[in-house]
Amino acid sequence: MKCIDVSSNEITHEGAITIAEKSVLKNLEVLDLRNNKISNSGFQSIINSTLYPKIRDVRLDINKVQEVGAKQLTYSCNLETLEKLSIRGNHFGEKGCLFVQVYALRNLMVLNMSRNDIKDEGVANLAGASYLRNLTKLYIDDNNLTA
Repeated sequence: MKCIDVSSNEITHEGAITIAEKSVLKNLEVLDLRNNKISNSGFQSIINSTLYPKIRDVRLDINKVQEVGAKQLTYSCNLETLEKLSIRGNHFGEKGCLFVQVYALRNLMVLNMSRNDIKDEGVANLAGASYLRNLTKLYIDDNNLTA
């Protein structure tokens, strides 16, 4: 299976952990978990999973991931083949922009961080991110930007 879409369900962190542990999904390229109830620990399980060596597109829009969950990107992110990450409508906040700038996401071409309570300083951090040099599209609309 190359794509799994379980968007708009009631998946919590427990369901995300179960998905992250399924080795039967080893050929997965697209994981769509939009509009669920996944919190920090579920997000951590997804990004830490070593069972998706071909994953290129992860969609976690409109869940319950906060800055604490975003911080896990800096510790053990195993998404080195990822080209598209959509985390729109979560609560990454100002510091969440710092955590997205990790070596494991160096192949990222599209990043959607819309509606994440980001302010001007967070955007400045993203603009200076050396590991995001392959980024061609950045979506940061509907945040708290003033400049």
